[in-house]
Amino acid sequence: MGTKKTLEWLVIHSTETQFGLNVSIAEINKEHIEKFGIIGFSDIIDFEGNIESTYDFYDYKKQKPYNWGIENSRHVAYIGGLSDCGFYKENTMSPEQQETLDVYVLYMKRRHPGLKVIEFNELKKAKQWKKGL
Repeated sequence: MGTKKTLEWLVIHSTETQFGLNVSIAEINKEHIEKFGIIGFSDIIDFEGNIESTYDFYDYKKQKPYNWGIENSRHVAYIGGLSDCGFYKENTMSPEQQETLDVYVLYMKRRHPGLKVIEFNELKKAKQWKKGL
């Protein structure tokens, strides 16, 4: 039996949607496929704290979610991330989203010892670090 490769990176994103705007996970995935040709998140957390895998919307046997330029990574997003006016980026997580994210991160860290957890805005630094710059 082969050894299972452990994840190195868990990247936390928002969907960059306006606070309180209830966008469905299917809509987010559809938009990603239309714009980028590929889904960008492995899992998405809705306002109520429910987490849904993109596996229901995507054929992973043909192609994996976009890795955002960092190999051996997984990307989770919460719905939200923009202010009430839709102009400013900010943390708009509901208490339920935060609780789900906290449990998700703990689970992933237990499953993948040494996992580095970063936010999307830290990706550039992580890419440089991986290259040894």
